[in-house]
Amino acid sequence: MKKLLLIIFATLLYTGCSNDDDSGAALPPATTTGAGTFACKVNGKSFIDPGSTFNCFYQYVDGGYYFGINGRDEDYKRTNIPWSISIVSTNVVFEEGETYQLFNRVDGNVTGYGSFVLPSNDYHAQETSSQYTGELTLTKFGTFNGTNIISGTFWFDVPHPVTGETIHITDGRFDTTFLE
Repeated sequence: MKKLLLIIFATLLYTGCSNDDDSGAALPPATTTGAGTFACKVNGKSFIDPGSTFNCFYQYVDGGYYFGINGRDEDYKRTNIPWSISIVSTNVVFEEGETYQLFNRVDGNVTGYGSFVLPSNDYHAQETSSQYTGELTLTKFGTFNGTNIISGTFWFDVPHPVTGETIHITDGRFDTTFLE
């Protein structure tokens, strides 16, 4: 009888636990093919751009390279977490395989942003800083068979603009083509 109870308990414990969050959507895989994906977790919940709203560029302008990618999850406009997540750089030369620290936006830095809709329907973007940092790792970068591909993983923290709560953006990944 003890064995039977132990087996039932172990079965319930095993089937009742899950590593999935309760947002209902699994993140797309971290690929390096130019698949057109942008996703992450925001405070543990899935944030997935449907693929039709984000854009990406890495361009040489006025003597320096500038990068930008922005993903949106329109469902987040009704909640207290970012509806738009961006990563930008100002005068940074990218290299495949490198990891870049995310800090405030100044010349020579890479910066992460979370954009919020405030109760007054105003939009407010919070950026990484010396206190709220993160990382971007480029897993693929360059021109392959005539197509510019950039893929990477990222994480960063930003403060909520009203509550001051730390918003954790984790498990980030993107894989897309970029304009040059």
